[in-house]
Parts: sequence; structure tokens; C-alpha cells
Amino acid sequence: MKNPTYTIVFLIIVLMSIKSIDSQEKIKSTPKGKEYTYFDGNQQIKVYLQEDLLAELHPNRSYIKSYDSNAVPIKKSGNVKIYRVQDNKIKNQVMQGRFTKNIASDIPVSEVFLSENGTLMALPGNLILLFKEEVKEQEILNFLEKRGLTLIQKQMLAGKTFYVVKYKPGIECLELANQLKNEPIVEFSQPDWWKEYSLR
Repeated sequence: MKNPTYTIVFLIIVLMSIKSIDSQEKIKSTPKGKEYTYFDGNQQIKVYLQEDLLAELHPNRSYIKSYDSNAVPIKKSGNVKIYRVQDNKIKNQVMQGRFTKNIASDIPVSEVFLSENGTLMALPGNLILLFKEEVKEQEILNFLEKRGLTLIQKQMLAGKTFYVVKYKPGIECLELANQLKNEPIVEFSQPDWWKEYSLR
């Protein structure tokens, strides 16, 4: 008669390998989503728009449910709640980059992106800008005013002054950051991303 301990160990190994194969298949079959890029300094970084997710960036109000009453909250991190939307019309607008463009600019809702390493990211609004060293303060303020951007604060880091400017939440924040990167006086331009962090 076989030793029952060996049989149990064998079954556990088989079950673990099946579970591992199953989870690998799920990861492989899940599309990453529509590719977007942003710049961190001069490094271009890819992120992937998730067609069925929206982020609510206000801790006490439910905006997403007013657009899709069947949306399901799937994750909460700090003041941010991630919803899986069910409405195909909304999914289509998200994938076309039109959802947050079509809602009021003061509604704290953002599309959700997935980073290359699997981190969920959203755009709560605001941009972080660094201007070239030779650019004078007044020229910077004129540049911001001309584009309707309001300076929230200046932050010193490693001897450089970073400008945090107010902008609406959502995909337009990413698009504007990429446009400003091409301006001759701008050294650095990126959205002020919200990123999901997990303790490992």
C-alpha cells in the first residue's frame, strides 16, 4: 500500500501546478489595452488604457454610479476608488479617449491605465513642469497664463524648481503634458499621476 503522505504531497503539487498554469493563462489572455506614452524626464514610458475601468478621485461622493448604475467598485486605495464599468457605451467612450472630455471639468473622475509592471494609474489632474535653467520667472508665469494654467506650488528638488500647475482630471491631462514637453522652454512635463502602491 502506498504511503498516504506521499499521495497528499503529490496531489498538492499537481493542484499548485494547475493553479499556476491557470493563472498564467488568464494573464496571457488579458489584453493590455490601448497604448499611451508619457515622459518622465527624457524617458518615454508606456501605459495601457483600461477600457472597463474608471477611477473616482473623491472619497465621499459617487460620480461614476451616476453614469453607469451597474458599475462595480473593485478596489479602494486611499481616497481613490476603482470601478469596473458595465455600460458598453461608456467603455467605447473610454477606449476612444472621450469619456472625461465629455463630462464637466470639475468632476473628479479619470480613466485608468496599467503600467508595464502591472500598477494601476489614474490622472487626478495637475501637471508637474520643469523649465530650462536660462528661463526667467516672469517668462514662466507668462507661459502658464497664456495657456490658462494656474500655478499651485513650486517645489525645490535637487537644486531645481518644479512647478505644479492645476489642470482637470482625466486623459486630457496626459495629452497636455505630452504637448508641453515639446515647448522650447520646457525641460520636463508630466501628469501628476496617482499610482496604486501595494506593500510587498
